[in-house]
Amino acid sequence: MLIETPDDNTNWFTMLSTSILAVYFILAGDSSSVSSWALKNNWTLAFLLVIFSFFTTIYLLNLFISLLGNAIDERNNEESFLLLRGEILSEIELFWMLPHQRRKSNWFPEILYYKDSVKELKKYIESIEDKKTLHPKILEITKSEDSEEKLKNQIDEALTNKIKEQKNQVNEIKAELRNQVNEIKGELNSQINEILKDPLDKINKLIEITEKKESV
Repeated sequence: MLIETPDDNTNWFTMLSTSILAVYFILAGDSSSVSSWALKNNWTLAFLLVIFSFFTTIYLLNLFISLLGNAIDERNNEESFLLLRGEILSEIELFWMLPHQRRKSNWFPEILYYKDSVKELKKYIESIEDKKTLHPKILEITKSEDSEEKLKNQIDEALTNKIKEQKNQVNEIKAELRNQVNEIKGELNSQINEILKDPLDKINKLIEITEKKESV
């Protein structure tokens, strides 16, 4: 079998622009850009083609799996599960139940109460694209400040104020104690001076008398 020798017209890899285009076509499954070479005699080219197709396939599959996993994580949540369950239950109620079954109050109560935190409600509303279908009161609740955060801020403010008051009280007590200690020290010094005043006078007089006797 004769194969034409590659030249500038048949070899796409002579220029950078055409080589990029050839790689793009190879990714799409068109290997005509390397058909001018006999793969039987060019084992290097065959090996490179196998490696290229193998790794690009793995890369594209991993990319697809990661994108699919992200999409599943976004949809596979509790809100979507509850929404799907509600749709299924509504279909069962409409098409699989008799009228007297729908009138049972223990099956279908008139009032339903739902309890949830404001944070979870905000997350759920943010995940909804069409917010016009929601009730306006629900949107008002989400716009208001979270009660938990508000309570936390109030507790923090109360604690900081209490700590400041206690610090001020401690400083006042310290100042009073210092004043009392200084007063007690002054009183003790004055009492000691008064007690020692008379003995000192007597000692001074004795010293004077002895000095006079010695001089005589």
